[in-house]
Amino acid sequence: MNNDKSIKADKIINDLLNNPSLYQEMAEKEGQVWGQVFSDENRSQQVKIDQEAAKELRLNRDVLNLTALLRRHKIKPTVGCSLACGSGRLERQLLLQGICQRFHGIDLAADALEEARKIAKQQQLDITYEQEDINTIQLERQAYDLVVTQNCLHHVLRLEHLADEIAKALKPDGVLWIHDYIGETQFQYSDERLEIANKILAVLPEKLRFNHVNNCQTNKIFVKDPGTLISPFESIRSQEIMPIFLNKFDIIEKFEFNSILHLVCPVGTRSAFLHSEESRSIFELLFLLDRLLVDTGIILPAAGQYLLKPKTLTIIN
Repeated sequence: MNNDKSIKADKIINDLLNNPSLYQEMAEKEGQVWGQVFSDENRSQQVKIDQEAAKELRLNRDVLNLTALLRRHKIKPTVGCSLACGSGRLERQLLLQGICQRFHGIDLAADALEEARKIAKQQQLDITYEQEDINTIQLERQAYDLVVTQNCLHHVLRLEHLADEIAKALKPDGVLWIHDYIGETQFQYSDERLEIANKILAVLPEKLRFNHVNNCQTNKIFVKDPGTLISPFESIRSQEIMPIFLNKFDIIEKFEFNSILHLVCPVGTRSAFLHSEESRSIFELLFLLDRLLVDTGIILPAAGQYLLKPKTLTIIN
């Protein structure tokens, strides 16, 4: 991140942290933006196609499976909490796989919670839901054996507050699951990440660079100015997530990944790699390169999965 953009990004964060009325205004805008995004039927259909393509390409072949991870470490949670749960897919999946006997889901979006309640009732699952902003939430003390956060922390402004609340909400043997984007704050990509991604894009066949979700051709990746991303809290403090949480938690197991693949093969492009043996081979080379760049330390990972436990010195009030 260049110095001017770094200063601008820090100013956005400080303004939001110190100006309650601005925070409220931006929070409302955040909800409006994502409400429009998720209500776009054409976009939703294209995302679904992309998800199916990602499965066929085995995009997540190396990532950790939470259910298997808990069983491997002989962790048997009974009561779980799902933060920023949306329509409830993760907690339903865990319950159906025998992880926890009941869950409590928390999200700010009323429409998503309504859908979550409806499905949980249909499936006769023991899940309760609560509408709340996790930036300011006060969690019940020592109430949960497992807290899960999936792809939500990169939208959280008050990370220190949330880390404290989760640590206090876990029972003595409780654990936290984080699966999130941990790359550059406000997508201010490093020079190394940007240079390698753009060199790859320059030699990729045109048919593999068309994004069907955004309906546009990607020829080069540019770093947007802070404050001009799709939503006010997009990747707001993403690079700080793990440093902040590791002040409160110790790692039981982790897996870090994604150096350039999310830039050269983003959501909306994956189905094109299924069209021929040649395009599948190109994807495999990109996948291998992505892992090598992280494993050799050339590029910092942009995504991570972590099973964590509170530090022994965490004080429960």
